[in-house]
Order: sequence, then C-alpha cells, then structure tokens
Amino acid sequence: LTGQQASKYSISSIGSLSYTSASTPSVSPGGLGADLSLTGSSVSLAGNIRLASGRLAVTSVTGDLLISGSLDLSGSSRQFVDVSRHTSGGTVTLKSENASVRILQSAVLNLSAPVAAGNGGQLNVFSPEGSLEILGTVTASSGANGSKGSFTLDTSSVASLAALDEILNTGSFTNLRDYRIRTGNVVIDSNAIASTYRLAADQGDITLSGSINASGNRGGSIDLKANGSLTLLSGSLLDASA
Repeated sequence: LTGQQASKYSISSIGSLSYTSASTPSVSPGGLGADLSLTGSSVSLAGNIRLASGRLAVTSVTGDLLISGSLDLSGSSRQFVDVSRHTSGGTVTLKSENASVRILQSAVLNLSAPVAAGNGGQLNVFSPEGSLEILGTVTASSGANGSKGSFTLDTSSVASLAALDEILNTGSFTNLRDYRIRTGNVVIDSNAIASTYRLAADQGDITLSGSINASGNRGGSIDLKANGSLTLLSGSLLDASA
C-alpha cells in the first residue's frame, strides 16, 4: 500500500478495519510525501505500507490498534544528473481512543533518513484509556549531520519507563521524547537519552532512579512535571550540559 507524490487519501470504516498484503506483494516505492489516514472501530495492520517521507495516521475508535506488518516512512535519496538530494523520515501517528496500541513482534516501523543526509522521523502514540506495547522494531536514525527521531506518548498509565526508554534509545529516538501519563505514579529507572526530554504525570508522582542524558553541543532540555511529588533518588542524574 503506497501513494503517489504529495497525494492525500483516507480510508474509514464504521466497523473493524484490517489490512493484509498479498503473499508475494508487488514492490512499488510510491512517491514522496504521501498522506494516508486509516480509521476503524478496531484496526489491524498486518500488511506492508510504504510512504516515503510521508504521513500515516491510524485511529482505532473502540478497540485495540494492532501493528504486525511493515510501516515504512523512511526517507529517500534521488539523483539529479550530478546532484544527490535526500529526504527525512516521515511521521506516524497511532491512536487508540478507548483501548491500547500494540506493536507486535513481527512489526517493523522505519522512520529513518538515508545515511547520506536527512532527519529521523516522528512517532506519535495516543492511548489515553489504554496502554502501549512495543515488541517489534522501531527505528528513526538520521543521516549525516541530521537530527535523530522524535517520540511522543499520551497514555493512561506507565509505572516504569525503563523498557520503553531502552527501546527508544536503541531505535535512535533521541531528539525529542515527550510523555504524558494520565494516571498513577511514574518511575524513570533506566538511562534515557534525548536532547529534549519531557514527562508529565497528571495525577501522580515522578521518581528518578536512573539518568536522563540531554547533553549535546548546544545543551539540551529536561522538563519533569508531577501533580504529586518529584523525587530524585541517590545516584540519579540529570544532564543537559553543552
């Protein structure tokens, strides 16, 4: 499933929406910057979607949003006579309005830029009544001199950010990390890496037992907001130095 350059298309169902690829799918690179929106009462994406440097928005209204296929919004390199041009990774927004977002083990989300140049893309997840599960591969690496990927999450509760921060570190989502946790306490208990790191706990405490590394050539930004207490345990570290 792909789109022509700069195209905009929407597929919506009042019932469940399920997409699977043919057993031997045709390979089509599509055009740059296509915009696709998918909506259903519950959504399952087991097929392959290619939107080079594009935008993909997927909304599940009542049930879980399941990803088990390939979402490829990586950038592209094009040769124009003797000049090469490179585009950045795209943007994926996954929204489950009343349940959870689950990226299953077989899933691959690629928001990376070409190695030569370009910025990593952005992954946004919205599950205010449910949770986020990432078992698959998510990547948003940058090209030479580019910015790494960005990640935002608005979800019901996450007791510990250790597993998620490690996944995002590995996937190069280290430009921006923005969490909104609507209920419960939150513990930052790993070594998070992001130039801009934001965490808001709407109805709970924030405890830091690990580290947040936002350092860089120009320094970084760390913003922690708790409706309750904010506690930095012995040995924890906040680093936004230049």
